[in-house]
Parts: sequence; C-alpha cells; structure tokens
Amino acid sequence: SNAITLHRVRNFRSLALDLRADQTPSAAPSAEVAGPAPGNEAAPQASRVPPHDVVVVGASPAGIAAAVAARREGRSVVLVEELSRVGGMYTAGGMGLADCFFMDRRMIDGLCEEIHGRIDAHYKSQGIAYRPANHRDRFPKDQGRWYHEPKVAEKVFVELLAEAGVDVITGQPVVAVRKPGGRIEAVELADGRVLAGRVFVDATYTGDLMALAGVEHVIGREGRAAYGESLAGKQVIHGQRKVWKVDPRDAAGRLLPTVNTADPGPTEDGDEKIQNYNFRLTLTDDPANRVAIPPPRRYDPARYELLRRYLLAHPDDARIKEPYPLPNRKYDWNDAQSVAFSHAIPGGSWAYPAADLPTRRAIEDDHREFTLGLLHFIRTEPSVPKRIRDSFARFGLPKDEHVDTGHFPPMIYIREARRMVGEHVLTQHDIDREPRKPDSIGVGLAPITIHNVQRVALADGYYHDGSAHTPYEPHGAPYQIPYRALLPKRGQCDNLLVPVCLSASHVALGSIRVEPTWIMLGQSAGVAAALAAAEGVACHDLPYDRLRERLLAGRQVLDILPEQEPEPAP
Repeated sequence: SNAITLHRVRNFRSLALDLRADQTPSAAPSAEVAGPAPGNEAAPQASRVPPHDVVVVGASPAGIAAAVAARREGRSVVLVEELSRVGGMYTAGGMGLADCFFMDRRMIDGLCEEIHGRIDAHYKSQGIAYRPANHRDRFPKDQGRWYHEPKVAEKVFVELLAEAGVDVITGQPVVAVRKPGGRIEAVELADGRVLAGRVFVDATYTGDLMALAGVEHVIGREGRAAYGESLAGKQVIHGQRKVWKVDPRDAAGRLLPTVNTADPGPTEDGDEKIQNYNFRLTLTDDPANRVAIPPPRRYDPARYELLRRYLLAHPDDARIKEPYPLPNRKYDWNDAQSVAFSHAIPGGSWAYPAADLPTRRAIEDDHREFTLGLLHFIRTEPSVPKRIRDSFARFGLPKDEHVDTGHFPPMIYIREARRMVGEHVLTQHDIDREPRKPDSIGVGLAPITIHNVQRVALADGYYHDGSAHTPYEPHGAPYQIPYRALLPKRGQCDNLLVPVCLSASHVALGSIRVEPTWIMLGQSAGVAAALAAAEGVACHDLPYDRLRERLLAGRQVLDILPEQEPEPAP
C-alpha cells in the first residue's frame, strides 16, 4: 500500500531507491531531482536538474512506457507530470476497464502485455480470478486482466518506474520550452526547475510540450476535402448513432441546456470541435468501503431537462448508462454512446486543449458539478424509473481510491485534444485501404469510435448526438502505424517524439486513441528517443532497421499478421 501513496511526495526518487534496495544497481547514470537551492527561491530560473538523455513530459501510460523503455535501453531518463500521481487515465482518471477488449489479443505484447500481466498477477496472488458476467459474450477468454482498480494500476506503474530507475517529478506542469533553434534544449517547470535533455517525448494527453515547442498542430474535425475521408466532416449519424424523439426546445422555442445547435452547417465541412469529455467515476456498493457521494455545490435541474423529457416520453425504453463492474465490488462509470443522455457535456470540451491551466480547472470543475448533479437527479427525480433509482442508490465512492482528492478522480477523460501535423498524417485510408507501412512501430486494431461532438436539435421534436462510429465489433481491421507519425515535420523540431497527440486526422484518432495503442506508441517512442540520444542523431535520421531491431527485442508487435483470421470472441 505504501507504493500506492508514497510517490506523491515531492521527492519521488526516494521511493524508487527504497523499492530498488535489493536489486542490482543500474548501469545507466541517474540524476538527482532537486528543488531550488536554499535561499534561492526568488530566482527559480537558477535551479537546474542535471541533464538527462531523455525527458518525458506526461506520466500517462504512454509516458510511463516511453520512460521505462528508454531506461531499459541504458539511457538516463526523467519523467515529469502535472498531476500528483503517475498513470494518467488508468490511475488518476478512474479507467478501470482497459480498452484492450477492442483489440485482437495477438496484437498486444511488449510493455502493454507486461503492465496488464502484472495487474493480473496481483489479483491472482489474492485469489481473485475476475471475469464480469455481463460481458462474457464479448471479450477474449483472459479478459479479467483488463479490469483493474485504479490503485492497483498505480501500484504497477510505480513499481515499473522504480525498478527501471526512472527519475520522476510529479505535481509540476511544464510552463515554457527553451528552443533556441530546431532542437529543444530544456523545459521549465512551474516551480522554476529546468530540465535539460538530448531528446524529448511529449506523452501528455493535450500535446502541451508540442505546442510550446511551436510544432504544427490542429484542433477539431477536418472536412471531407482535407484527406478524402468518408467519415470526416460533421457526421450526423453513423453505425450506432440514434435520433432521439424528445423535444429539445423550451416553450419559447429556445434550445434546452446541453443542446448545442439547430444548424450545424454543411455535413462535409470541418470545424474546431472535438469529442466530449467526462469524469470516469470509480464507484462501489461495498458498505465497508463506501463513502457518500457528495452533493453538487451548484445543482441546476434545468441542465437535465432533456433527460427528464426522454424518461417521460419513453418509459419502456428508459435507460441510463450502468457502470462497468471491476474487482472487489467496484465499478467504472463512463460516458455512453448508445443512450440518450450521459454525464459527458456536449461542447464542454471544445475550449480545453488550447486553454490555460486556470481555464482547464474551471472546465473540469463544471464537469464535476454536472456529474454530481446528474447523480443527484437520478436518485431524486420522480421521472427516473424506480429500478434505475434503486440501482444507483446503492453506490458510493470507494474509501481506498483517489484518497487525496476526496475519492473523486482528479483527471477528466481527455479523448482528443491537439493533433500534430507531422511527417505522415494517419487518416482513415491508412486504416481501411493502406494498412501496411515500411516503418511500422506497432499495430492498431481498435475500431474508429468517436464519442459525441455536439448535440443537434432537429425539426419536429427530435435531436441527435452526431459523430462517427464504425461497426467493427469486437475487432477492427489491423493496420501498421508508421514511425513518421510520431515525428514533427522536418525542420520544426528534430529531437521531439509525440506518441499520444501524434500526427493523425480526427477520424483516424478515433481508432488510435485507446490506451493499449498509446502504450505501444509510448514504448516505441521511448526506444527511438534512447537510440537517437545515444547515437547523437536527429529523431528523423534514426535508421529504421536499428529501431526495428530494438522494438522486436522489446516484444513489440510490428506486423499485422494478414495470413490469420482475427481471434473470435468466445
């Protein structure tokens, strides 16, 4: 349990040393992570951390994979994270159901397999062989390893970083970049510390380092003319999307709260809008481990009027997204694409990617209040069927999760933010027409799944949550992801790799944006960064044969196995 909590202290490295006490010292150099010198707090710019070979910004699972992979290649590595913990959505964001269930099991190896194998070993050591009954017909036979409590994933990540000897700084956003030419020289943290490095990896969910470095990027949806993608533009309905027969206007004809527009414009055009965000609550129905869900501070029932109307109009089809079951009587409550209303706010994410930190905190707070307000609505509103009210009445927040943030996840679910425009832009065509790449660094397999972008009022008392969703279930078609998609355009920054906000269209990101794929891309970025640092070359000039050799040594899956049929669901 100490490994789950102690790393949140300022000096993470002391924990790493404690956990490695009985291990053989690493051959690679390790730099002490220090704060400002005593008496020099007024001049934080003078506080420098000794240079590292690789600097990873963002302790998402991709960032952890990048840091561990680079360290295992013998390079000195520092990992810096804005939050007070490592693990991104798996730990701080409450993602207890990993996205691996979308993927052909044979495509998962390397650090992704190692991470989930450690999670599985944790539960087996406790005699827990977990397999959720309500998902038994959809997922592979070993699906139990893809379900975890956030604190267990955190334990695994902390142990991986400590064993590898990665220097970790938490609670510090990067606020500036020193880039005198075409290379990043150093990054500056909020507390004034300066991290110098040879190669940098942006593993943030928002692409903050990439943006600070002046790398070309976009936010929003491309029009169909940009890359000729059939799913591009302002899709209104595709695959699972439904049109809901509920009047989205009040008595004066004004749009209800959470309804964005009645005129989205031409379907084929793009815009600057992105997928919705939400908090993924970890819930429990265990009385011994349950604390009350706090009431919202600013409850406004008008925000849920659309849901109230839906429940009254469709009593026989009234559904609210049920949480996914996790081990130890916990549950993961996520947004739903197949119900009329959920705790994601249509349009609430649009300003987030380019916003400053205070604005992001305000957006997160609004989503938190919306989520707590919806739970209050579900439990108290007479229009909610009793079976639903009773189902949600049993839930509370787990005492042993998110203990430093009132048991509420500190991180919002960022499905999409900035996207780099790099050496190769992955598009829908790379997924369904041109899947083979000469510089493969991994295989993507998840279906193109894009959550709601905006809620649109239609005529005659209807509305829809429009976006794109391809009908690949349970597996998509495999496609190779090229190394070039991690690289900025040549000349913009030659010592930066971007595995999360990589170079992809809005449509292609709908397949890439699952954590197993991001972990795979993070591992490949970490290996590439280590090689580029060791050989003193620009990331763009790294020989692919050398990179491929090291990726295969790390059990990375690079081929799409065309001669075999995808593994069927049981």
